[in-house]
Amino acid sequence: MGIFDNDLASDMRATYLDMIITSTSPDDAAQQTQQRFSSALHDSDESVAFWLALGAIQSQFGRVTEDVRKQTLEVIASGQDEKRWSEASMEDQQTRRKTLEELKEKLTKPT
Repeated sequence: MGIFDNDLASDMRATYLDMIITSTSPDDAAQQTQQRFSSALHDSDESVAFWLALGAIQSQFGRVTEDVRKQTLEVIASGQDEKRWSEASMEDQQTRRKTLEELKEKLTKPT
Protein backbone atom coordinates (compact mmCIF):
# COMPACT_ATOMS: atom_id res chain seq x y z
CA MET A 1 0.00 0.00 0.00
CA GLY A 2 3.03 2.24 0.28
CA ILE A 3 4.16 4.47 -2.54
CA PHE A 4 7.36 2.47 -3.01
CA ASP A 5 5.76 -0.99 -2.99
CA ASN A 6 6.39 -1.55 -6.68
CA ASP A 7 9.56 -2.02 -8.71
CA LEU A 8 9.30 1.21 -10.68
CA ALA A 9 8.91 3.39 -7.59
CA SER A 10 11.65 1.54 -5.75
CA ASP A 11 14.07 1.88 -8.68
CA MET A 12 13.22 5.56 -9.06
CA ARG A 13 13.90 6.21 -5.39
CA ALA A 14 17.32 4.57 -5.63
CA THR A 15 18.18 6.56 -8.77
CA TYR A 16 17.02 9.87 -7.31
CA LEU A 17 18.83 9.30 -4.01
CA ASP A 18 22.06 8.45 -5.83
CA MET A 19 21.85 11.77 -7.63
CA ILE A 20 21.08 13.77 -4.49
CA ILE A 21 23.98 12.10 -2.66
CA THR A 22 26.30 13.22 -5.45
CA SER A 23 25.15 16.85 -4.97
CA THR A 24 22.74 17.01 -7.88
CA SER A 25 20.14 19.73 -7.32
CA PRO A 26 16.51 18.63 -6.80
CA ASP A 27 15.55 20.16 -10.16
CA ASP A 28 18.34 18.37 -12.00
CA ALA A 29 17.70 15.10 -10.16
CA ALA A 30 13.99 15.28 -11.08
CA GLN A 31 14.81 16.04 -14.70
CA GLN A 32 17.38 13.23 -14.94
CA THR A 33 14.97 10.80 -13.26
CA GLN A 34 12.30 11.76 -15.81
CA GLN A 35 14.76 11.14 -18.64
CA ARG A 36 15.92 7.81 -17.26
CA PHE A 37 12.37 6.56 -16.69
CA SER A 38 10.80 8.30 -19.69
CA SER A 39 9.11 5.12 -20.91
CA ALA A 40 7.04 5.12 -17.70
CA LEU A 41 5.67 8.55 -18.57
CA HIS A 42 4.11 7.11 -21.74
CA ASP A 43 2.21 4.36 -19.90
CA SER A 44 -0.94 5.41 -18.06
CA ASP A 45 -0.44 3.09 -15.07
CA GLU A 46 3.29 3.61 -14.77
CA SER A 47 3.00 7.39 -15.10
CA VAL A 48 0.73 7.40 -12.03
CA ALA A 49 3.32 5.40 -10.07
CA PHE A 50 6.10 7.62 -11.44
CA TRP A 51 4.63 10.94 -10.27
CA LEU A 52 3.50 9.59 -6.90
CA ALA A 53 6.98 8.18 -6.28
CA LEU A 54 8.82 11.32 -7.36
CA GLY A 55 6.52 13.52 -5.30
CA ALA A 56 6.99 11.28 -2.28
CA ILE A 57 10.77 11.16 -2.68
CA GLN A 58 11.09 14.91 -2.92
CA SER A 59 8.68 15.55 -0.06
CA GLN A 60 10.76 13.28 2.18
CA PHE A 61 13.63 15.70 1.70
CA GLY A 62 11.48 18.82 1.88
CA ARG A 63 12.76 19.83 -1.56
CA VAL A 64 9.80 19.48 -3.91
CA THR A 65 10.10 21.16 -7.29
CA GLU A 66 7.01 23.01 -8.47
CA ASP A 67 6.55 20.79 -11.55
CA VAL A 68 6.71 17.61 -9.48
CA ARG A 69 4.32 19.06 -6.89
CA LYS A 70 1.83 20.00 -9.62
CA GLN A 71 2.04 16.65 -11.45
CA THR A 72 1.74 14.62 -8.25
CA LEU A 73 -1.24 16.58 -6.97
CA GLU A 74 -2.95 16.20 -10.36
CA VAL A 75 -2.45 12.42 -10.21
CA ILE A 76 -3.90 12.29 -6.69
CA ALA A 77 -6.88 14.47 -7.65
CA SER A 78 -7.57 12.43 -10.79
CA GLY A 79 -8.32 9.26 -8.85
CA GLN A 80 -6.22 7.23 -11.30
CA ASP A 81 -4.31 5.53 -8.50
CA GLU A 82 -7.52 4.50 -6.75
CA LYS A 83 -8.68 2.83 -9.98
CA ARG A 84 -5.48 0.78 -9.98
CA TRP A 85 -6.38 -0.46 -6.48
CA SER A 86 -10.05 -1.17 -7.21
CA GLU A 87 -9.63 -4.94 -6.97
CA ALA A 88 -7.73 -4.80 -3.66
CA SER A 89 -9.44 -5.48 -0.35
CA MET A 90 -11.37 -2.63 1.25
CA GLU A 91 -8.73 -2.47 3.99
CA ASP A 92 -5.93 -2.13 1.42
CA GLN A 93 -7.91 0.52 -0.47
CA GLN A 94 -8.39 2.51 2.73
CA THR A 95 -4.70 2.21 3.57
CA ARG A 96 -3.76 3.41 0.10
CA ARG A 97 -6.22 6.32 0.32
CA LYS A 98 -4.64 7.34 3.62
CA THR A 99 -1.17 7.13 2.07
CA LEU A 100 -2.26 9.42 -0.76
CA GLU A 101 -3.91 11.87 1.64
CA GLU A 102 -0.70 12.05 3.68
CA LEU A 103 1.32 12.71 0.54
CA LYS A 104 -1.14 15.37 -0.58
CA GLU A 105 -0.86 17.04 2.83
CA LYS A 106 2.95 17.07 2.62
CA LEU A 107 2.84 18.54 -0.87
CA THR A 108 0.38 21.30 0.03
CA LYS A 109 1.92 22.25 3.38
CA PRO A 110 3.57 25.66 3.26
CA THR A 111 7.35 25.45 3.12
